[in-house]
Amino acid sequence: MGYQIYIGDVNSDTAKQLTDLLTKSGSQSNHFAQPQELSEALQESTPDLLLLHSDFVKPEDEAFSSIFAQIPTIVYASRLELETQTALYQQGVKKVIIGEEDLPLQVAVAGKMVLYRLRQLQHHRQKALTQGSIQAFSVYDVIRNALAERKNLILKVTYDEWNARVRIFQGQVVKAVTPHLNGVDALLKILQLHSGTYLIRSYRKTEETSSIPNSTVALLLEARYQEQQIRRFLRRCGIEDGNPTFRIQPFPEGTMFRSEVELKILSLIEKENNFHEILLYNPYPVLKTVRHLSQLLERGLVSAEESTAGMETFLPKDIEFLQSHVLQPDAMNGNVVILGLPSSGRSELIRTFSGSRAPVKSLQSIDFTRIKLHPELTLTIFGITIDQTLMPILEKISRDMVACIFLVDFSQPQQFEYSSYLLTRLVQLYPVPFVVGLTNHPADNEGVINDFKKQFTVPPGLKVVPVRPGSFPDLRNLLHNLRHVIKEEDEAMDYA
Repeated sequence: MGYQIYIGDVNSDTAKQLTDLLTKSGSQSNHFAQPQELSEALQESTPDLLLLHSDFVKPEDEAFSSIFAQIPTIVYASRLELETQTALYQQGVKKVIIGEEDLPLQVAVAGKMVLYRLRQLQHHRQKALTQGSIQAFSVYDVIRNALAERKNLILKVTYDEWNARVRIFQGQVVKAVTPHLNGVDALLKILQLHSGTYLIRSYRKTEETSSIPNSTVALLLEARYQEQQIRRFLRRCGIEDGNPTFRIQPFPEGTMFRSEVELKILSLIEKENNFHEILLYNPYPVLKTVRHLSQLLERGLVSAEESTAGMETFLPKDIEFLQSHVLQPDAMNGNVVILGLPSSGRSELIRTFSGSRAPVKSLQSIDFTRIKLHPELTLTIFGITIDQTLMPILEKISRDMVACIFLVDFSQPQQFEYSSYLLTRLVQLYPVPFVVGLTNHPADNEGVINDFKKQFTVPPGLKVVPVRPGSFPDLRNLLHNLRHVIKEEDEAMDYA
């Protein structure tokens, strides 16, 4: 695979040797003898790798930190103080090479290793990982498919801050762990999850020791039995199929509780956990929790009621705004793209978008869902991670793109310069409304926006909106702040 590599070195002999070595490995290189020449070239295009002699670098200059954050960089020299080497690493340099003999060869080899680790190895790891949403494809289905195909898989399952792991060897579940349980009880708790996400990784191994004596077929049958018992309990509560909440009823002084299980259940009810969360967070097996909860109901100590927290939905004025200012006249569908670095809350925002209207599907660095706003208007929401695959993915879905939400993590200022550059580039390429959503911010919204704009170049006309990715009202506010970039020849557009 050919890479574009920039060499910054006043010594033309060293640069020529490096160029020859890089050419043999199939890469293209450009030599710059002066820092100013290199700086101008970096403004025009971004190489895959920078090879800089230490004379080109000033560790005290903060501008280099931005360059090192965006471009993998190797600094080399015949001699360099240890303090300077440490400062370079702290600024983000990938590797510092010190040597006199065969220095060009050492640098070329190090460059090849850095590029392989950052480009090819990362890609291989991504291909080996699969992300998914339990609403779209349940853990039960994952295990059943693994059994049919005799796969070796490791699953990490997450719901908010609750995490669990399942290990599958040749289709058989050999290990399951939750925060309080192991083995069969842990797996049955994982299998009753109704929402959350999972990460799947395949692995190679010829032998495995199992801590679960039951066959996977038996475990799946037991999970079905568990589901039947839960539905039977819900029917006794007067709820055919749902996720009820519970209320503690006044009980006579001196009422005796039969076990620690009941006390824990009452504690979870006091914290306003719903039925599914009580099953999850109670440190006991699922059916044991159901049995004790049933006894509390029979004794009149708690009561069940259907959850009144209905699904938040888009209002007619939201749809009217989209039809008037975002969509083309008479359009019946379109793509809304949510972009952001992994820490920006992109995945959480797309789950807020979907609610329980539709499942969210995940594939490597993309989440997507399709929601029907009303009978004649459907939106497909794509959530895409900002990485090296972004532009090819955007190119494929841009034909029907009607709007873009660009998320920026306020707690990661070292990413502002790159994100600002990318946003400026995107608004040039795609003439659709944009909005900048600011996540992970302090409470002072007005002060946050002012601080942010001092560090981030916002294209003219675009709005910056603080947003909590899990908040539906914040999502609606984002949509109402979608704007086109104002060009010099355009008049300011006011949607207010």
